[in-house]
Amino acid sequence: MRACAVVVSLLVFAAAHRVPGAGLTLRDCISEAYGRSPALEAARFDLLAAEQEILKQQRAILPSLGVRATVQLLDGNPITPFAVLKNADLENTFLGQVRSAALQTTVHTSTDSNGRTITTRRETSTTTVTDRTAANSLTAVHFGSFSTQSLLFNYPLYQNGSIFGLNNAPAVAAARAQKKQQEWTTKLTEEKVVFNLSVAFFNALWFQEKLQRDTARVAWAEQRLAIVQLQFDLQLKLAQDVELANAQLAADRQTLVSTGQSARDTATALALLLGRKPGAPLPLNPASPPLPALPPLTGFLAGAMAAHPAVGAQQSTVEAARQKYLFDRAQLFPTVDFNTNYTVAEAFENHSTPSQFLSVLHVSAPIFDFGTRLAASRESREKVKAEQARTAQVDLDTRSAIAQLYNTIHDLDKSAALLEQAFILAGNKAKLARAQREAGAIDQLTLLETEWSLLGAMDALDSARFSLMLKYAELQSAAGGVWKWLR
Repeated sequence: MRACAVVVSLLVFAAAHRVPGAGLTLRDCISEAYGRSPALEAARFDLLAAEQEILKQQRAILPSLGVRATVQLLDGNPITPFAVLKNADLENTFLGQVRSAALQTTVHTSTDSNGRTITTRRETSTTTVTDRTAANSLTAVHFGSFSTQSLLFNYPLYQNGSIFGLNNAPAVAAARAQKKQQEWTTKLTEEKVVFNLSVAFFNALWFQEKLQRDTARVAWAEQRLAIVQLQFDLQLKLAQDVELANAQLAADRQTLVSTGQSARDTATALALLLGRKPGAPLPLNPASPPLPALPPLTGFLAGAMAAHPAVGAQQSTVEAARQKYLFDRAQLFPTVDFNTNYTVAEAFENHSTPSQFLSVLHVSAPIFDFGTRLAASRESREKVKAEQARTAQVDLDTRSAIAQLYNTIHDLDKSAALLEQAFILAGNKAKLARAQREAGAIDQLTLLETEWSLLGAMDALDSARFSLMLKYAELQSAAGGVWKWLR
């Protein structure tokens, strides 16, 4: 008859004195989840990728050196601008003759019979046949083959806002802003993991303890039914009392079954977040972390918003948009490149190796494109303004969420204080009832009713406490981890 009173007393003692025991605490779960969370692993890889993006953009504005090798088979006249095959064999060249004519004049002077001088002019022409094979061999070829090996050097002197690669170019600055944004996002992901784990832990712990109380409640209902049935047999109770006791026992048993299922489901959800096998034993430590007193809201907001990850991530987005605007605006200006090309060619027929060195300063200036570049620059400028306005909205939303959580926590704190008073009062009544029962002043049914009231007060108080801890975890998440109640 006294078994139910003993169970309830043990539950009361456990609720009033949560001594650390065997099992996982919330801090243990957080430490375990940090190493197994896929979201955190993905965030770490994203951060490494952002670092490589910075290096990629930095290398893109620095000089580059490369090599190129080609094998060509050409036919034509000429074959290349610098006559790679200028010493090609005569067998592979076009043969031709060119005739040239020359006019030669001969002057003959004589004296006639009268003593006058007679001048005679005689013109003769000569034709010369010249073989132009040697000349044509410099340019003409019939299916000549050769290979080239080139060493290429390129230095963008001014391009996309980069000046010799020495300044903080927009592309590099945008990559740095993206990396900073990823760092803030990683912190937000960490706080999200902590919050989800805290919710799963408190739910599993709540149903674990509720299962014990519901078990005690079923034991109480069974004893109550036995007492009522005995009193009915003695004609001290009515049949309606027996039916009521039976209905109460059935309801308590159904609640116990539902609580047991919820306890298994919440334990499974917690095991999944921890990366453990669902269904395996998962003992939890009922020692709840202490709830610190909240600082004044004004000071809390000032400290939280100064380094809030959500605000920092949005500010990084603004910086990336600003660098995108500078990049698009740089498209309106000329670009200057310095290129050097050293090429060595080799003819396969006679193994000659002519070479060429080319150095070019290339300047490109946009003149007219129907306003495409100008429109892109204006678009980027308006997006910067939009991101700046969005930063103010993020700040406002975060402050509003924290202020609302403050109000909720204060209300729950007041409710928990009232429920604790009711729990203390029910505990005192239970102690008095036990003493009266030992003295024979009250019957066992009256004692059970008193223990039942204590069990209900304990259930309500624990529910308020767990709700309060959940709101503390939500407040830590809303503050972006700048304020932590789990130190």
